[in-house]
Amino acid sequence: MAKKPKKKPSRSGGRGNPAQNAAVPLNVFRARRAMGPMEAAFAQWYSGGNAPADEAALYLDVATDVAASYLEVAGGGEVTAFEPEPLAELMDTLEAADPEAMRKAMSAFHLYLDFLMETGGWTGTAEDLHACHELLVDEEVEGDDDGPVIVVPDIPAKEEADYLATVPLVQRTAALLKWIGNGKPVTGTGAMRLKDIEAAAARIGVAARGRGAEATGEADAVLGSIGNGAAATPREFVSMHDVPLLGVLWRSMGVAGMIDVTPTRALPALGATLPSEDPAVLAAWRNFIAAFLWEAFFDSLATQMWEAMYMVQASVLAATTNDEPVPIAQVRAMIDEVIAANVEYEDLDASNSPQFAAMAFDDYEQLAEMGLIELDAEVRVPRPLARSMAQALQDGFDFDIHYPSASGRGPMPGRESTPSRRSAGRTPQGSTAPVYQLKIQLKGSRPPIWRRVEVASNLRLDLLHEVIQGSFEWDDSHLHAFRTGGFPGRSYARADEDFVLEDTLDESMVTLAELVTAEDQKLDYVYDFGDGWDHAITLEKILPADPAGSGRMPRCTGGRRAAPMEDSGGLGGWAWKVEAANDPTHPDHREIRERLGHLGLEDDAQIDPAAFDVEQVNETLRDQLAGW
Repeated sequence: MAKKPKKKPSRSGGRGNPAQNAAVPLNVFRARRAMGPMEAAFAQWYSGGNAPADEAALYLDVATDVAASYLEVAGGGEVTAFEPEPLAELMDTLEAADPEAMRKAMSAFHLYLDFLMETGGWTGTAEDLHACHELLVDEEVEGDDDGPVIVVPDIPAKEEADYLATVPLVQRTAALLKWIGNGKPVTGTGAMRLKDIEAAAARIGVAARGRGAEATGEADAVLGSIGNGAAATPREFVSMHDVPLLGVLWRSMGVAGMIDVTPTRALPALGATLPSEDPAVLAAWRNFIAAFLWEAFFDSLATQMWEAMYMVQASVLAATTNDEPVPIAQVRAMIDEVIAANVEYEDLDASNSPQFAAMAFDDYEQLAEMGLIELDAEVRVPRPLARSMAQALQDGFDFDIHYPSASGRGPMPGRESTPSRRSAGRTPQGSTAPVYQLKIQLKGSRPPIWRRVEVASNLRLDLLHEVIQGSFEWDDSHLHAFRTGGFPGRSYARADEDFVLEDTLDESMVTLAELVTAEDQKLDYVYDFGDGWDHAITLEKILPADPAGSGRMPRCTGGRRAAPMEDSGGLGGWAWKVEAANDPTHPDHREIRERLGHLGLEDDAQIDPAAFDVEQVNETLRDQLAGW
């Protein structure tokens, strides 16, 4: 589902009955008559994205007004098929009158367009759909002042590693890794065993005790040795997740690849190694810090107020990452503004505003306690932590990040260095071509669904298609296309498809290196024009070539959240199906379980939308590799 407008749009008046009001223009009458019956279906789709269903009518009202204006500009048409030219003309007209009102209106209209796309209601051409989508996305990006560009400073590896080794979060995690040693048994769900939690929590400076259990003395000794012996009453637990910091560290280590959790044991991938100049070790700690930031502070299904609050937090951290400290007074004022704007909207008790503000500011204090920010009269991110912070903000909020150009990478790959097209990309066991680190994100997903992969820069697009299919567990049963430059950029697809867009080129005749040649450049990829799985592919880094084939490619190095199942109705449809499938009391539970059963969901399996297994992805990619 597209991102919701940040503020609830105001109604322009009731729809009324056109038959009783001769002053209603024909285009308005047509839009209301066609879109009014969609209200129930739109509300069901809208609430499927974890949003309040009672907002749906308001957004549909705004979308109806936009559709009516479109019909006037276009001189007719249907409200289930729009063309980019008159839509762009309408947007220009509205922007000239009131830019902010135009952005809010178009954001609501974008929701309606996504509804048509994801529920099969679109009756226009696929090309027009994607062109209109690009117009709306571009406008949201241009009009969104919450998406800063972060320029990461160039910090020498040794300076960064030495600083990270002093960060309390890193020290606590290293102590936990040391406790894990050569491995620890785990439960069937991959969590720590009950009898190990007290000792593990002590390693990270947390006093915890199993409910009803007697003290073993081991935890007291450990806490005393790290200066935490006078801790408050121990936190009672019945599972690892009752000790929040321990649970977050465990998940973050797994996401960063610092531990491998098998069905029976947790095994350390790096041992208790502190950050060092070793690129693999330093990268692992960067990934861990980024994962921790996301797991601890941003990864939750929240109300609109807390979604806005998270964006405030992210914007403050982005500014400080850019060497722009933010005064505490300004932070508190931003928090108060978000609360004031949302208390009435969410029907909350306004007398609780101070408590909401304290809860929001508490996140900054926890970040400071972990050593991830400096907090006095200002909020600051220490320069050696800028790369990790930027990565977390990019992964969580899709901010634009510009990393320093590494020296010694050799010339940028281009046409003059590209092998013959038909042989390109078929040398995974060793290549003289530079390696591309790509981030592939499912557009519109909140929380974000993405994969980070490394491939040879001379990989052909048809093989990149296979990499994406394996990384997201798609089964390649639908049409797809790549596009450069947004709309009206160039499209690439299979030459033998029954349906391709006009002027589409054969994807097997072009390589990545011919389309993207510099870091931060992007490429679009859409799979299944019905469900509309639209991906943004960003070239994050250009790495040295791997002529010895020491690292098998393609390979996945990270990611977040499970990919939606095939034919699940787009992002909104998938969210609704997850809710229905996991809730036995849901009125559509049985029907959805049966439908997803045909798509591969096992009888008693719960759907975990947060699940991601990098090893499983790499196993899939290795299977693909065998056929290359």
